Amino acid sequence: MGEGSQLGGGLIPGCAPPPSPPIAPPEGPQDYAAVPVQAFGLAMLRGMGWRQGEGIGRTFKRVVKPLEQRLRPRGLGLGADPAPPGAPRPPRGGVGEDPNGGGLKVGAVVCIEAGPHRDMVGKVEGLEPETGRAVVRLELGGQAVTVNQYSLRLGECPPKGKETEEGPDPSDPPQKGGDKRKHPIELCGVLMCVPPRAVKQIRGAPPGPPPWLRRDLRVRCIDRGFQAGRYYNCKMVVEDMVTPDTCVCRTDQGLLVEGLTEAMLETVIPRGDSDRVLVVLGEHRGKVGRILEREPGRSQALVQLLRDEAAGHVVPLDYDAICHYVGGHEDD
Repeated sequence: MGEGSQLGGGLIPGCAPPPSPPIAPPEGPQDYAAVPVQAFGLAMLRGMGWRQGEGIGRTFKRVVKPLEQRLRPRGLGLGADPAPPGAPRPPRGGVGEDPNGGGLKVGAVVCIEAGPHRDMVGKVEGLEPETGRAVVRLELGGQAVTVNQYSLRLGECPPKGKETEEGPDPSDPPQKGGDKRKHPIELCGVLMCVPPRAVKQIRGAPPGPPPWLRRDLRVRCIDRGFQAGRYYNCKMVVEDMVTPDTCVCRTDQGLLVEGLTEAMLETVIPRGDSDRVLVVLGEHRGKVGRILEREPGRSQALVQLLRDEAAGHVVPLDYDAICHYVGGHEDD
């Protein structure tokens, strides 16, 4: 019997016990974090009898490929298919065309290329990756607006085509209420920018229509450059006429605004059925009426003149020929 043998299930005195199996260290949260979620799912499937490459089912077994969920790109509408990887993008202004490769980020100067704030410059103050939109602080007026990221171009807006003496660039979209932009013209060797009406008078053409501005009219400011855009798209009431085409207006907050010209304003069409309008252009100019029916598709309205109300005199007028009137019954 050797020195290291056992007797009766015990150890021989003076001999060392056999080595015990190694004890694994306790598992911590970092060990579970190192295992991907897919591994836990595969372990559960193997415990339920699933094998790689073997069909599942009771009667007609077949191999079923798992469904992979793919996230849609941000800003992609319902029903639109994403472009395949590597496909060239169409030539358009976008945030991905930064020559320096900076990309869209907070603090970047951008130009808005679509929407109601088109051709306006601002600074990005926030990004919404879930909706693909950006919060932009406009340079004119300081208003914060939310726009689609795909309608932004990094940098300043490109300069528009120069206008000649024959008129504006035909490629530019028409403006509401007629062409109110200034035209460059040379007088006595000096290049000056004057309104279109002055250009026609200088060239000997017949003058345009008479000024339509009058007291007690509710108008809207459409000049983005007036007082740094503070009153852009703001509605106000004409308080006093300084000249035939210059007035003083009062905002809804009670502020008086001076230095407004006819080219900076446009007519306002009231929404209420009981509101009155004043005819500012045409043969019925100066008469007060009430809108009976609106035709937004044709930019026209059926107006019933108040002094001819008993006779039922109704005339169709363009939106540019009428304006919201807050004064007395007649203003002749």
